[in-house]
Amino acid sequence: MPDHNIKNKKRFILFSNREKALLIFGGSNVSIVSGKYFVKGTFSEYLLRLSQNYETVLWVASITDGFSTSSSMQIENVVVLPVKHRSFRSLLFNALRIMQFLIKRPSVIVFHFPAYLPIFPFIRLCSPKFLAYLGVNFRVAAERVLINPNILWKYVFLKGFEYPIRKADVVLVRGNSLKKIAKDFNSNVVSSMPLGWFPDNHVVHDKGKLRNTDRFCVLYVGKVSLEKGVDVLFDAMKALANLWPDKCFCLEVFGNGSFIEALQELSEDLPKNLQLRLHGWVDAKPIMSQAFTQSDLLVCPSVYPEGAPRVIEEAMMFGVPVVASRVQGIKDEFDETEIFFVEPGSVISLSSAIGDVLFNPEETYVKVQRSQKRFEKWNSYKSAAEQHHSYLIG
Repeated sequence: MPDHNIKNKKRFILFSNREKALLIFGGSNVSIVSGKYFVKGTFSEYLLRLSQNYETVLWVASITDGFSTSSSMQIENVVVLPVKHRSFRSLLFNALRIMQFLIKRPSVIVFHFPAYLPIFPFIRLCSPKFLAYLGVNFRVAAERVLINPNILWKYVFLKGFEYPIRKADVVLVRGNSLKKIAKDFNSNVVSSMPLGWFPDNHVVHDKGKLRNTDRFCVLYVGKVSLEKGVDVLFDAMKALANLWPDKCFCLEVFGNGSFIEALQELSEDLPKNLQLRLHGWVDAKPIMSQAFTQSDLLVCPSVYPEGAPRVIEEAMMFGVPVVASRVQGIKDEFDETEIFFVEPGSVISLSSAIGDVLFNPEETYVKVQRSQKRFEKWNSYKSAAEQHHSYLIG
């Protein structure tokens, strides 16, 4: 009998602070250079704002060698646990480190990869409130992203997402298409604000007053690759410049990717009234804010399915009209009243749509105004971290 009481007492001590042991499923990759952690600026800001509400936040981050970013991560209350997923031994070691943290320093844990499925029941036991953040279509990822996929690994990959979503108290999702997927496993699904987006910085610019009717700036932000349709955009801009020889056009490209070198070579043969500027990957908010402010149009010419591109909402924030391909993800999240849709891969369709936006300011203004309404539901929050925190304590 005494032994039994001792065991119960130890268990009580272990979980006596469970009100602080919270869990968010979702995250980002980290790269390590000279002992410093580098991560996307939007996610770094998310962790910073989240950590303001808790004594300690553990971020379990997958290490990547090819991640390009300019933001150094230095947040006092965030403990970074960089992990690699290269062997069963490393997965087991990482799992033990997570368990040790939960036992000794209960707080908030943020992680992403579904490799921790075997210890998830323990993680859930230590977490009185569990939020699942779903920002990508894991079903599409299972088909397209996995290296050397096989039936067993695909099953484990899918269950690694489905099981936590099923067990979550609240599922926060990015976009309507992911909301439909999440509702297959959980009835409590809420739309999440984009990470790094702040309503207090919401400034609608009057493009009608600022517009230069002889020179137009077209903006592209994202991965510079064929699947993103960058080649289609380039050809569409050339066609537009040839059609309007008395107008000047500038294509501003922010991003890196496999097509960047080919794009540099193609830029050597441009119409005289078309300029191409390649800025590379930029993760500084002031620079990107200026880019949106000075742009007449944002183009998302993807030819493959997307998630819910945050860049479209950023453009809407700044009152910048958007032309986007009618592909899965974009067409599920936005509609004809907010943005201009084009058929993916069509140079003629894209060139025509860009021209309509630039030379038909009345219709463009109406869509820009309507696009602002989607942000009204988040006006009570200052950031995604604040929204997520409200569900963690609610």
